Amino acid sequence: MATGIDPAFKMEIKSELVEYFPYDEETTDVVIRVDDKRMHLSRGTLMQASPVFRKMLSSNGKEKQAEITLPEKYYEEVVLFLRCISPREFVKLEGKICH
Repeated sequence: MATGIDPAFKMEIKSELVEYFPYDEETTDVVIRVDDKRMHLSRGTLMQASPVFRKMLSSNGKEKQAEITLPEKYYEEVVLFLRCISPREFVKLEGKICH
């Protein structure tokens, strides 16, 4: 079973014009880096939305990570996921995107 974004679905991201998830002095406490792009987010939002992020971001007696690099992910896929879970962003999904 294949995973990821359906090739028929193309997300238009204008990275030169729009900065997704810019730094916010009051809420940013973690940075996600994908394809040399940085997205500033709230640790709490990520931990509530994903058990994977919860495990990565919970301290469990260790130093908390301030920046997470996702080397095997595509920027467009990560932005789509983050826009779905972020209270600052939203994206209307129509039809089947993943298969």
